[in-house]
Amino acid sequence: MLTANIFTFAVISLIFSGGASLLSHSFYSVQDTKTPQVAAVTMVMFNIAFNLILIRHMQAAGLALATSIASLVHFVVLFIQFRLKFGSFGGLALLKNVSKYAVATTVMLLMFFICEIFRSRLSLAAFFAVVALLSLLVYAVLLYLLKAVLFMEAFNRAKSLVIKCLKRG
Repeated sequence: MLTANIFTFAVISLIFSGGASLLSHSFYSVQDTKTPQVAAVTMVMFNIAFNLILIRHMQAAGLALATSIASLVHFVVLFIQFRLKFGSFGGLALLKNVSKYAVATTVMLLMFFICEIFRSRLSLAAFFAVVALLSLLVYAVLLYLLKAVLFMEAFNRAKSLVIKCLKRG
């Protein structure tokens, strides 16, 4: 149970660390090295402060949660600085689209856990094959129904490619 708590809090930090890394690279690409450094120092200060506070109450899970909070702060600082320096970049539309993928991913994971009920009835290889195909199908159908931008572009390209191939053949 302790490991599960630590893992849960650590996974949260991955999301914000990835976003912060992307934003940092954006600043580096325009030769702005100061902004990512200031954000990183801010993150370290928050990490130390929250480590000292949370380790008393949550032990090792507090360290993971402190890292997640510091990663969130790092991302927010970089995001605000990015908006100030480069202006709006369609963030609301991006958030709507990312939300569509998050919904589809959540439902896909739920499908996986529902299929877990039948794991004992199939061999392990058959179980993973069936679950992978079902989960992928649910994911794709949801992205189609939600009209997720990148998925729809890929879907339309694939559809036109199939139509071209059928016309040739």
